[in-house]
Amino acid sequence: MPAVTHDFLPTILDVLGVASDHPTWELDGVSLMPFITESVAEIPRSRAKPIGFWWGGAQVWIDNDLKIVQGSLSPGQGCVAEAPWAGANASDVLPLLFNLTADHTESVDLKASSGLAPRFAQMQQVSTTACTRQLCFSRERFRAHVDGGGAG
Repeated sequence: MPAVTHDFLPTILDVLGVASDHPTWELDGVSLMPFITESVAEIPRSRAKPIGFWWGGAQVWIDNDLKIVQGSLSPGQGCVAEAPWAGANASDVLPLLFNLTADHTESVDLKASSGLAPRFAQMQQVSTTACTRQLCFSRERFRAHVDGGGAG
């Protein structure tokens, strides 16, 4: 199961046995306590909540094994010497779909895979909607949250 720094706060709240001061604010992550307290056989094998974030100008959405990258890339993002970036303008190759379990280097774009076409379309729609609604974490959202005291 993928994990991310977004999971720190829910995990700390879980460890301390306390609720958020703002229970109506959506937490960005999930508690990782099952990985600490459960036996190997009982550890969850998938996330209940996808991971969304901005990476430069790109929206990234990770839903268990699958990762979609769409939007636009900033200079320096993507290795120009490696597939799928080699010989292409980085913005020309987006969106991309990767299987993180089978492809640790994220070098095989699966968006053209007929078996994944419906899932790719669904992830594109969900990630676009979520990132538009600012459910994708970004420095700008964090700064607005800190400065404005709101849920961003």
